[in-house]
Amino acid sequence: MLDYFKALSEKEIKTIARSNIVLLHGDQEILMEEVLEKIINETVDKNFKDFDYVMLNINFLKGEKEDQEKPAGLKDIIEHLEAFPFGSKRKVVIVKRIDKLEIEEKNRLATYLKSISLRAFLVLMTSGKAKTTLLSLLGSKLEKDIKARGTIINCTLKPNEMIKWVIQKTAMVTGKTIGQEESKHLLKRSGTELRHIINEIQKISSFVEPNFRITKEAIDICCHQETQSGVFELTDAVSMGQTFKGLSIFSDLIKQQEEPLRLLGLLSNHFNLIRQARELKDKKIPPREIIAILQKIGEHPFRIQKALDIKYFSLEGLKKAHRWLLDADLSIKTGRHEPVIALELLIILLCQEATRMKH
Repeated sequence: MLDYFKALSEKEIKTIARSNIVLLHGDQEILMEEVLEKIINETVDKNFKDFDYVMLNINFLKGEKEDQEKPAGLKDIIEHLEAFPFGSKRKVVIVKRIDKLEIEEKNRLATYLKSISLRAFLVLMTSGKAKTTLLSLLGSKLEKDIKARGTIINCTLKPNEMIKWVIQKTAMVTGKTIGQEESKHLLKRSGTELRHIINEIQKISSFVEPNFRITKEAIDICCHQETQSGVFELTDAVSMGQTFKGLSIFSDLIKQQEEPLRLLGLLSNHFNLIRQARELKDKKIPPREIIAILQKIGEHPFRIQKALDIKYFSLEGLKKAHRWLLDADLSIKTGRHEPVIALELLIILLCQEATRMKH
């Protein structure tokens, strides 16, 4: 299995182009599109693109439609694969959302791939959360055949890879530079959805003209804080016992019209992840293995790393936090406290626990 960065190298793209079955999967479609563009440029003669390249979408069967895509079932996929190329050496067939194909058709496709023509080039694409296994997406038979006969490219980035991606994309899209710390700050403030981050990079780039370097100050001025990243900052403040900062971040999120119950839900989810990470860490499991384990149950690597970075909550302290989170939820739903008051009291309790553990 190749990762995104390795797949983009000129050497690997040429190797990929010599195979005839490729699977792109991951939780960021923009990464799959970047790899796909490289594959198409390597395999399709641009003068015959209208004839030797087709993009199909299984989601059409579910009523979804995008430009330049055609509806597809197994019959359509096979018909295109068996068509003779006009000017290129092979007919390139891209199938988006192959996971939406019915299991019977996936099994039939697996059987067909055993004798796929050498003049055909099939690219399958699946997208979903980092947790989603190939087995659940493809079924055992199709997964086995693709692993045996094809090339699999993983388009999910680890936290350190996301920083590398931001640095590279900033230079590529804007011609400007951004350092590692500034990249971390941008991810922390804007979240981990890469399309959104590109938009933010372009916005910041215009703001810093005519300078060539993007700074933390420019990021703070230009980037509206995403709710999820605000929860990360709130959790960071709480875990350090910084009551004033925690209450200030919470106040800013409320001013942005965020619902207290939604914030409570996100905070609960994040503290639950911290507890899971701590339990695994206490068993002496290395961080890399913890990330792999928690990815399998649906967590993003960036969130897992944030959870592992929390220092001042013991396992017992995290159990207390769980009780306080449940109590805040009950207090809001029964009308015992106004939602904002309930969360402010919760933040104070959590900060007090972190402060106690620091000393």
